[in-house]
Amino acid sequence: MKGFRKYDDMTLDKLKKELIDIFEVFDSLCKKYDIKYFATGGTLLGVVRHGGFIPWDDDLDIGMLRTEYEKFIKIPHSEFEGYGLCAPEITPGGYYSFVTKFYKKDTKFITPISYADNKNDMGIFIELFPFDDVQENLLEKQKKRVNRIKALYTTAACEHIIVFDVGLKGIIKKMAKRIIKIYVSLTHKTLESLTKEYIDVVDTAIETEKAYAFSDVGHLIAKEGVESPVYRKFENIQMLVPSDYDMVLKGLYGSNYMQLPPKEKRWNQAPMYIGFSDGSAVDFQNNG
Repeated sequence: MKGFRKYDDMTLDKLKKELIDIFEVFDSLCKKYDIKYFATGGTLLGVVRHGGFIPWDDDLDIGMLRTEYEKFIKIPHSEFEGYGLCAPEITPGGYYSFVTKFYKKDTKFITPISYADNKNDMGIFIELFPFDDVQENLLEKQKKRVNRIKALYTTAACEHIIVFDVGLKGIIKKMAKRIIKIYVSLTHKTLESLTKEYIDVVDTAIETEKAYAFSDVGHLIAKEGVESPVYRKFENIQMLVPSDYDMVLKGLYGSNYMQLPPKEKRWNQAPMYIGFSDGSAVDFQNNG
């Protein structure tokens, strides 16, 4: 694959150590402020199937019910010494998606989009996903509205029009993004107003038994299982997971989730550049 950047084992192991360091700070803050979280997505699968990271994985996905998430983003930033929080509710446009990042300041994690848009200040991060109460009969309608807002936000958050596809597909995408930028400008939408519109759609203030992560993870969970999470081993630490993790994983990956995927699906694409807290760095653009 042209332009594909692959981790070497040493770099991936080093990245995982940084992620665990970040998570331990996050976990300590949650304990201090009595905030519940839970492993979600591939991280939850890693906890249950591998007792830690999926061997080829390079991130940490953490879920929180909306009420717990709101408590976390309101923690005084003086508590974040050496760390930062990039969330659409408090730093609109700080990143080109609605996914909240809790990151280490003395590191760098530069993706192709952030590199192309000259936004190179993001550190190595864990991702936080708020789960919102949902009425299942209205979920598809909400998802469509959210996807529309995401398209506007992600395009508006980038100063430049960024397209990696070539040929006709690239031309069409570039034209679509130009139209979106013009629309955002003509309608006087801002990143702040788009964030508010997004929150208004997902945070309905109606209590239900199920919750959904609209920002990215995108799966339905029973709130009961995450309101009483349990600790399980993750590498050399402990991490909270939903008490009904088996049901959650079956919903995400099917009943055979303990089975490893074929080798051709065991991969993850490295970013453009990683700067580690010890001062070392890996430039995948120049190395690959």
